[in-house]
Amino acid sequence: MMNQGIHTVDMLQWLAGPVTSLSAKAKAVLRNIEVEDTVTAALEFASGALGILEITTTALDGKGQRLVFHGEKGKLVIEEDTIVALQINGEDVELPSFEPFKVIPDGHRLQIQDMAVAVRDGRDPVITGADGRHSLEIILGAYEASRQRKEIELQV
Repeated sequence: MMNQGIHTVDMLQWLAGPVTSLSAKAKAVLRNIEVEDTVTAALEFASGALGILEITTTALDGKGQRLVFHGEKGKLVIEEDTIVALQINGEDVELPSFEPFKVIPDGHRLQIQDMAVAVRDGRDPVITGADGRHSLEIILGAYEASRQRKEIELQV
């Protein structure tokens, strides 16, 4: 979860807002490794919304990171950082076709450039240290909730 899962947690918070509490189970299900290969977590957001987070390295199709949002007016499905389905008012929305890794080929360079400009201009970068800290707290909270077998409250 800590390695690649943090990117999914970043996106989850960006779309749904801060997580206030969670319970989780983390374990090595299929791989003989020292860290977990599967994590499931029940999340509560500051908005009152509830969510389920599943991250695994054992998915046979290689898609171990998936976000599904259900709302009053529709549904959004994101797999591996790509929107794969969108429904609004019961109607499927046709999605443009693109290759996600060709859309922003220099993501790291752009983040570093934004940080340099932010320092020069005295503004916050698009992605702040606090944003990264919140994602880290969710992951550490999931590990702790799994170890303690109880719900963990997070500071927002």
